Amino acid sequence: MKKHVLFSLMLGASALSMNAQYEVTFSVNMQDQTPSPDGVHVAGSWQSEAGLPNDWEPNTAAMTDDDMDGIYTYTCTLPDGIYEFKYINGNAWGGDESVPAACQVGGGNSNRFFVVNGASPLIYPVKFADVVANDGTGNFNMVRFTVDLTGSTVGNGGVSVAGSFMDEIAGGNFADWTPGAAFLTDITPGDANSLHTAIFYFAESLNGTSYEFKYINGQDGSGNNQWENVPSTCTSTSNRSFTLGAGATLTQNCFASCSEVCVELPNYNVTINMDMRYNCGFDVNSNDTVDVAGTFNNYQGGPDYILTDDDNDGIYSITLSIPAGEFQYKARIIRNANFSGGWEGGSNTVVVLGSDSVLSARCFGFPTGECTPIPPPSNITFRVDMTQETPAAEIFLIADFTTPPYQGGATTLTAVSPGIYETTKNDICPGKINYKYVNGPTTVTANEESFPNPDDRTCVEENGIGGYNRVYVRQDGNPVTLYYAFNKCQELTGIDAIPAGSISVAPNPANESLTVRFADGQNYTLSLVDITGKEVMVENNVRYSTVLNRNGLTNGVYLLRYFNNNGNGGVHKVIFE
Repeated sequence: MKKHVLFSLMLGASALSMNAQYEVTFSVNMQDQTPSPDGVHVAGSWQSEAGLPNDWEPNTAAMTDDDMDGIYTYTCTLPDGIYEFKYINGNAWGGDESVPAACQVGGGNSNRFFVVNGASPLIYPVKFADVVANDGTGNFNMVRFTVDLTGSTVGNGGVSVAGSFMDEIAGGNFADWTPGAAFLTDITPGDANSLHTAIFYFAESLNGTSYEFKYINGQDGSGNNQWENVPSTCTSTSNRSFTLGAGATLTQNCFASCSEVCVELPNYNVTINMDMRYNCGFDVNSNDTVDVAGTFNNYQGGPDYILTDDDNDGIYSITLSIPAGEFQYKARIIRNANFSGGWEGGSNTVVVLGSDSVLSARCFGFPTGECTPIPPPSNITFRVDMTQETPAAEIFLIADFTTPPYQGGATTLTAVSPGIYETTKNDICPGKINYKYVNGPTTVTANEESFPNPDDRTCVEENGIGGYNRVYVRQDGNPVTLYYAFNKCQELTGIDAIPAGSISVAPNPANESLTVRFADGQNYTLSLVDITGKEVMVENNVRYSTVLNRNGLTNGVYLLRYFNNNGNGGVHKVIFE
């Protein structure tokens, strides 16, 4: 036979139709066996659908090995359906293989299985009576995923699994973490359980490799993928994991639970209280309100999850009926019925529910505690050192205090010296802010700071979606400069060590010239750069004052850098018009 490249067995989860016919090729590796003089056969519940006289006849579907490589095949066409089968070394029962438990349908059914669902399934060339597959070039070990959805409604499009393993599936062509690609199917529909399963094969050379994964219960009515939320009590990464082993690696989990099988849990009433006092982005006079989203509503929020403040004390509340165990949530500010933004920063709030509960009021944007008065608005300069990176054409700041927040309100930073970029945001009001820098287009997540060093995350907090944001809590209304290296938390100093009051620039904006004055009597070097970072003017040994003439510079914004003999200095924005 021709050598078959191993492909993943895609177990479709949508409703099976009985219309079109699809080619199915059975393949068994007999290299470790002595083939019977009566041949090698395959039998199962599929035979009558393939046009053979009866199902489970051991002598009517003879497999062939045309190229004498020890791998036998049999091809037929079948409609959509769930089918069972066994290989037989000979043409009578007694020569049939003993199927390993890991490959069986289960529940007392000891047959192998496969699914036809709108396409031709390519069945792995397993070794006779073994879990290991071999296409004639090497061994491939099995991983079987099983998820229990008992008590849940299967989402649109069916159940799938996704993770960091997907580009390693033998013969597969999936990008890691792609939902809706690696499907699982309930192969025993109508029983008391709702176990969805799929088998995949991986090259033997990958043994010992660990991978992370999650299950997806299809999509909701709005087309959102319904990822499970793995409780923090059974993972430190918010994902499940497995390590590839020899033979068969088996995983079975109750969806969104630490248990292997689902146990029906009681529902409890929980009251969530959000403190919206002293919140710059919340204006009750403009009919602002707040909603919550979490594991209980697939993080969608909406009109059914709006909190109310009946006594006008600034504490907004909602009571929900939620299954016992762990749930997570976040709150969102809604302006003029716009449900598209305003999520609080930081990681999700995690609650373990064991009875009817009233949660203590939590200040919006903070993990615990009620709100305290915020300081007056202040001007903050955001500066980032890109000298250890390859800077893109544009460096951006994204933050939760912009309108719209984060990528929608991205701010382009200006080069103030080689590899140093900054911007100043005026009248920042929130007491706590989240932000990060982006090296290139903000539409590409990989361009964002990721803080890869786990020992260097003192300036960040989890963002609730697997990443990190920088965090800063304002203490007063004074101007401040936040200066860090890209992707690092060590705070940098030096460029802004000269007090702002030590320099004056007038007039500003200027027409033909401007006067720069220093109050401390030290010698300074001045450098004027344009918005691209190009140095357009330099003056050395400036003491007390000097006049900078325009000398043909175009209209626009320039940055005046100044440094004294000690290497201390700063940056001042000037405008020629």
